[in-house]
Amino acid sequence: MAKEKFELYVQLTDNPLTPDDDSDFIAKALPGESLDRNGILAEALSKNPGLEPETLGMVYDVLMRTMKELLLSGKRLNTELFSAGVAYSGIVEKGVWDYDRNKVRINFTQSRDLADACNNDVHINITSEQSLPMYINSVSAAATRGGERNTVAAGKPAVFTGKNIQLAGTDPSVGVTLRNVQTGAVSKVDTDMFSQNTKSKLAFVIPAGLADGEYELKVTTQFSGTNTLLKSTRSAVQTVYIGAAKPTPDPDPFQ
Repeated sequence: MAKEKFELYVQLTDNPLTPDDDSDFIAKALPGESLDRNGILAEALSKNPGLEPETLGMVYDVLMRTMKELLLSGKRLNTELFSAGVAYSGIVEKGVWDYDRNKVRINFTQSRDLADACNNDVHINITSEQSLPMYINSVSAAATRGGERNTVAAGKPAVFTGKNIQLAGTDPSVGVTLRNVQTGAVSKVDTDMFSQNTKSKLAFVIPAGLADGEYELKVTTQFSGTNTLLKSTRSAVQTVYIGAAKPTPDPDPFQ
């Protein structure tokens, strides 16, 4: 008798690595139910109704606290679902640990058993194709500190690649803006600062004088991908940093 498989549902989206190929897709997980502590415990109790809820909850809490303490003590954990251990990021300058620059993280890696289950114990259902008519895929800059993601420099050139990001149309909102996330101040890139404006690439000089920090870069256009302009504008948004980029931590399933 064939083993019953778990059902997964995915949606196809454009492959951002091949913006000019309209037949190339990647799979995207559909939004699913998110289970917290109580949800996980309820599922466990449904499989073994004879367990006492209070006892199971206490065991869960002790297990989570113990694993957290072990990881923060430098131990490496190997479970049936994952292995986890401490990792560090940032350059340690002059042998002194900088708590703003240097970060402690916990890296999680799925176990071989879970990887085998992902390959053999699931059935994939493709529900539909979702077109992403416009998006920004990557950011590069002439003056980027090594290893920092999505980081640009004020007054310096930057290149943004994506799909259908060419600026076109007469609507006053067409163009590129940078909104300071902390202050809300918005700066628009002058048209004479652009060196490239194509379907898959925008190259321009970041406005000089912008303060270091996190920004929302917004590209607004009436470009449709063809010679016909859209009646209304559409936009793509990308987070960028002027100055030092913020590190993006790995997701922690226990927080």
